[in-house]
Amino acid sequence: MLNQEMRTVTMSRSDMFRVRQALTCVVLDFRREIADPETTEDRRQIAKSSLAMWERIRSEFTAQLDAQDPEEFRRK
Repeated sequence: MLNQEMRTVTMSRSDMFRVRQALTCVVLDFRREIADPETTEDRRQIAKSSLAMWERIRSEFTAQLDAQDPEEFRRK
C-alpha cells in the first residue's frame, strides 16, 4: 500500500532541526488545547488523538535524526 511505503527525504541537518522544532510546536499546541478549560470535550478528544499521532511522528523523526549523527552529537 502506497501510504505504508517508507520514503527518504534528503535535507540539511539544520533543516532537519527546523522540522523537529516545528513538530515540537505542533505537539505543544495540542497539549495547550487539551489543558485549556475552554476547550469542548469533543475537541479535547480530537486533540488527544492528534497529539498521540504527532508525538509518534516527532519521536520517529528525532530517533532517525539522532541515528544519523555521530555519537558525540547524539541527544542523551
